[in-house]
Amino acid sequence: MKMLSHSTATRYAFPKFPLLFTSSSFLHSLHPPHPDEIHHHVASFNRLLHMRPPPSIIQITKLLGSLAKINRYTTALSLWKRARSMGFTPCPVTLNILINCYCHMGQMDFAFSMLGKILKNGNQPDVITLNTLMKGLWFNNKVGEALDFYDDLMGKGFQLDQVSYGILINGLCKAGQIRPAVQLLQLMKRNLIKPNVVIYSAVIDGLCRCGLLNEACDLCSEMVDGGISPDIVTYNSLIHGFSSMRDWQEATRLLNEMILRGINPNVCTFTTLVDAFCKEGRITEAQAAFATMMKYGEKPSVVIYSVLMDGYCLVQRKLDEALNLFKEMRCKNLVPNIVTYSSLIDGLCKSGRISHVQDLISEMHDNGHFPDIFTYNILLDAFCKRQYLDKAIALFKQIDDQGIQPSLCTYNTLLNGLCKGKRLNTALKIFQKLLINGYCLDVYTYTIMINGLCGEGLFDEAITLLSKMEKNGCFPDSVTYETLIQALLKEGENDKAEKLLREMVARGSDVVRLISMSFLRFCIAHSNPNLTSEMKMLSYFTATRYAFPKFPLLFTSSSSFLHSLHPPHPDEIHHHVASFNRLLHLRPPPSIIQINKLLGSFPKIKQYTTALSLWKRARSMGFTPSPVTLTILINCYCHMGRMEFAFSMLGKILKNGNQPDVITLNTLMKGICFNNKVGEALDFYDDLMGKGFQLDQVSYNTLINGLCKAGQVRPAIKLLQLMNIHRVKPDVVSYNTVIDGLCKCGLLNEARDLCSEMIDGGISPDIVTYTSLINGFFSMGDWQEATRLFNEMILRGINPDVCTFNTMVDAFCKEGRITEAQAAFATMMKYGQKPNVVTYNALMDGYCLVENVNESKKVFNRMVKSGLKPSVISYNILINGYCKMKRVDEALNLFKEMRCKNLVPDTVTYNSLIDGLCKSGRISHAQDLISEMHDSGHHPDIFTYTILLDAFCKRQYLDKAIALYKQIDDQGIQPSLCTYNTLLNGLCKGKRLDTALKIFQKLLINGYCLDVYTYNIMINGLCGEGLIDVAINLLSKMEKNGCFPDSITYETLIRALLKEGENDKAKKLLFEMVDRGLLKR
Repeated sequence: MKMLSHSTATRYAFPKFPLLFTSSSFLHSLHPPHPDEIHHHVASFNRLLHMRPPPSIIQITKLLGSLAKINRYTTALSLWKRARSMGFTPCPVTLNILINCYCHMGQMDFAFSMLGKILKNGNQPDVITLNTLMKGLWFNNKVGEALDFYDDLMGKGFQLDQVSYGILINGLCKAGQIRPAVQLLQLMKRNLIKPNVVIYSAVIDGLCRCGLLNEACDLCSEMVDGGISPDIVTYNSLIHGFSSMRDWQEATRLLNEMILRGINPNVCTFTTLVDAFCKEGRITEAQAAFATMMKYGEKPSVVIYSVLMDGYCLVQRKLDEALNLFKEMRCKNLVPNIVTYSSLIDGLCKSGRISHVQDLISEMHDNGHFPDIFTYNILLDAFCKRQYLDKAIALFKQIDDQGIQPSLCTYNTLLNGLCKGKRLNTALKIFQKLLINGYCLDVYTYTIMINGLCGEGLFDEAITLLSKMEKNGCFPDSVTYETLIQALLKEGENDKAEKLLREMVARGSDVVRLISMSFLRFCIAHSNPNLTSEMKMLSYFTATRYAFPKFPLLFTSSSSFLHSLHPPHPDEIHHHVASFNRLLHLRPPPSIIQINKLLGSFPKIKQYTTALSLWKRARSMGFTPSPVTLTILINCYCHMGRMEFAFSMLGKILKNGNQPDVITLNTLMKGICFNNKVGEALDFYDDLMGKGFQLDQVSYNTLINGLCKAGQVRPAIKLLQLMNIHRVKPDVVSYNTVIDGLCKCGLLNEARDLCSEMIDGGISPDIVTYTSLINGFFSMGDWQEATRLFNEMILRGINPDVCTFNTMVDAFCKEGRITEAQAAFATMMKYGQKPNVVTYNALMDGYCLVENVNESKKVFNRMVKSGLKPSVISYNILINGYCKMKRVDEALNLFKEMRCKNLVPDTVTYNSLIDGLCKSGRISHAQDLISEMHDSGHHPDIFTYTILLDAFCKRQYLDKAIALYKQIDDQGIQPSLCTYNTLLNGLCKGKRLDTALKIFQKLLINGYCLDVYTYNIMINGLCGEGLIDVAINLLSKMEKNGCFPDSITYETLIRALLKEGENDKAKKLLFEMVDRGLLKR
């Protein structure tokens, strides 16, 4: 076979964009072309290729373009491959058409390679090409990459147009990033590109969806002032926004204004109104809106029928009207969707007509609509409410068998049904399984279980569960407390009830404000005199949040932040407590200033809980908090992660007519950031700026740090620029944070530029700046620049510290450059920097990576000799090194040693040992170690099970492998792709292709994202059983599923075909392999 010269497709521009986008195609036509039309185009193209003299590339391109216009992207690409093999060279227009095809197919890697070819040929892409690529990125949900692409284009001087900005703004709005979208809209105007009604409508819709209705109206006014008339889309967004907020007056005004402007409402407008009315139970108005739509000549859609049906179902007496509407809809040849079915099923269940539901679910299946978790939740709820618990459990198992992931609502529904049906043991088993698997439960789940335990008289267990809630990041609400207190009072456990009641009061407004009057009456009726006085106090206890209403009071992160590594001595705490108690009993009573002074000493020694407890005692003795007191309490709550109480203290400051100082606001901001709520922190910042509060350097640094830690480096840069606008000068900390963020994102040139900007502004870089930059360049393998920065740092008189050297040692070790790592280690000693555990660990890991575990052990011994205590990580490095060298006994000795030194092995330790034991054939020992893991409170994860599964498969213990796979599933652990690949490979090699195919088909049906290795395993398995045609068919399906074959895929198939004498088929695949660039010609 003649080999042609190898052609390579390289991405010549914008190298930081990932080449693989697995999303399905977009903008496909709803009306596919007639087969005769396609056949005509293909026939014309074939005739064109065989013309003599050969046609020009312009003629070829014209026909390719006609195929793209009728959405035959695959056909266009296939025909171009044929033309290319006949010697035709693409022109820029040809490459544009190919980019368009690849983008529509979601194959962004190939689209960018075409862009590379345009640039390589010395041509510039036009704005249409760039817009196509930008749209491709957006439709693949790559918001960040699209913005980076935009930045790159602007940096390289490309001119974008209205469509470009429209694509970006629309994408930002759909991703909920409304503020960057507004900024981009303003940027358009600065770049002298006039926004059109589509762009304004996209931003207005985004603002409405975020509840920012006043801003949306202002933007609409700005649009009208700019000479752009709002259209139906603009009004629909505004009407939807105001209807959602139940502002019917404004929604109606907008509807009338729209009609006066000559814009007739469409089906979308009426759907919005019908939906809003139905959600409020205003069925008469919904029917009127539906009737008005018919008068306007608008044809009702499936969506509006579904919405109205749902409204009827909410009113049980109107269920028959909903069913009549369902029949009417089908008579109009409108196909019901899953929402339609779910609404009807919900209505039937709530009206007790469950037998009809099964028929409707069967009809769903027949129409190609498979019930989802929402549908099953409805049916499960009906079974539980009617106490058909066996049916409920059977349905729950059916959901699991179908591979559908139950939602939290599913679990809550089932647990509630089981508890009410006196099946507490079954409920507890499910609940425990959820806790073990780390499932994020809500307050409703815990309240259900507490109620169930109380119902069985297990009060101590219920109280224990209450205390465990917060440890698991969930805070009890008023219902939780009411449930327990009522149960305890019924049993005469007044002391326990009183304790809980006081705890409930101590939690402040967010729990107390929600208690019911019936609960108050119940408590007073059952309580002793002491408790009655507590109830009187409780009945008058009201607390309102006076400012910042849009901030949620509940932040579920339970862990505190900035905890000291060195706790105070108990004597110190005792001294402070004793001093506070003496102060409270002074006569005359002390001033609040004296109270504050002692109270403030507790947060300084990290005794936040103690401070809060002592303040409660002071408050009960009649002391009124000053703004300073409330600021101390805010500080305590923020450090404990209890942001809901911190904000209630802020409310009290404002209620008392005082203004919080910048320290208070910074503390709150830091609390929000440390609870990973960066978005809320930014909203808080906007609120503060809008209310005229003055922030300082610390405020901005807190926000910038939070953004960078969340990987949102671009908003952090904008905030850094905003500091200068607000006349707050950034310091070295501000710059260092952003420089570190840029380095971690691989944006090293920008980091270096920012460092230069900092120096130009008169701020000298410090050791942190250089360490971030050195780490960044080392990570990218740019040793020369990293070394230059190291030398520059020393010339500036900044001595490298232990972190700098650790960065260097670690980078060299990861690249296997042990000599350089040792040199860095020696230099560190010369500079008087003492290596720490991290340094030794990096060096140990480096030796293990080059399979020199003996030298790694010597480093370990050196560390011990230097007086440092090895960490769990130190032992893990050595244990893993020994296991990889199959020196398992030495690894086990280290395992014993670390436990003797009271170091607790973690999951990584166990996984390394289990892997070593399995690979050395000692599987029974590995299983014993897994049992020991359980006993030690370490639950095996998917990596542990995958190691054991691999061992079973390699030794062809396939029954054990299948049993283990079922065990993983039963425990609710999500298998990884590696797990599936390991099992499928084992089954195929063990001649159990049928079982492998069942698992593979299930993965495809559930939409699991498989890789080329999975397909290669199955293709190899099919070929091994002689099912070569099935294997070839699977090859063609790969690309449709967003996975591209590699050289191994083709080699497997070609080898199998040649063995069977199918030379023509093998030759065809070989040519295809060459066309893909997987083999040189």
